Amino acid sequence: VNTILADDQIVILLEPTIGAPFKAGKQTGYIVSANEKMFVVDFNHPMAGRSIGVQVTIDQIVKPSQYKNAQINWIEAHDDGMNQATRQGKPSVLVLYADWCQWCKKMFTETFTDPRVKYLADQFVWTRANSDEDPSLKAFYEQQGFPMVVVSDANGSVIHKSEGYKDAQALLDILAPQADPK
Repeated sequence: VNTILADDQIVILLEPTIGAPFKAGKQTGYIVSANEKMFVVDFNHPMAGRSIGVQVTIDQIVKPSQYKNAQINWIEAHDDGMNQATRQGKPSVLVLYADWCQWCKKMFTETFTDPRVKYLADQFVWTRANSDEDPSLKAFYEQQGFPMVVVSDANGSVIHKSEGYKDAQALLDILAPQADPK
């Protein structure tokens, strides 16, 4: 770094080193080129542009038609659902909804009827509660929007909360870590 004093200005000349780290906000990049007027920083991941090989092991193949008639057995009362999860030693899925909410309806008619979700039906205790009619639930879970999915472990401790519509894959991403492999 060179500092030049000229009249009422202080001019700082930087001499960036190629390959040196450069922080901008929460990202760190690396200086890839420089000249006397500017330098270029690459913020790409180190693996950008490289091929990555992945090894996959398939444990089980299940036809979706096998779960076509499977049902999620919903418990309609919050306390009953939480108590049953504790008694059975299972994690629970609680859906807080409102009758007027179109995204809630879509989640019940599309997401929860997806065979991939129904495959997990026996892995959880499933509870749904109309928190629009029971504001104490809305307050307890600090709900701001509809629908809200709350996943709790077998002891009733909340391990995940998320608001808004979830398609089947997004819900599976939330539930998979809690499900026991079949």
